[in-house]
Amino acid sequence: MRPGAESGAHAHHEYEIWIAVSGFAELLVDGEYIPFTKGDIVHFVPGQRHQVLNRGDEDFEMYAVWWDADLARAFGERHTRTGVGQAAQAEATGAAG
Repeated sequence: MRPGAESGAHAHHEYEIWIAVSGFAELLVDGEYIPFTKGDIVHFVPGQRHQVLNRGDEDFEMYAVWWDADLARAFGERHTRTGVGQAAQAEATGAAG
């Protein structure tokens, strides 16, 4: 995100996580400004209004990850169906051979 840039303020039905990778920005969350800098992680719940603003003079980089209930359910079903969950559990408990 270039200096002076900002995302549009928005809210949506998905959960979202933002991870600050480099630089410094500000978040506007439900009307409150919050510093957001490299290494910070924030979580937004569905319907929570949020925005990122780069008011500094350096680029700001972040990752955004979002999901909703349908996506989480489908992931869980696929995880169970493929046996990945059972294999990971067996490995964690030392039962894998």
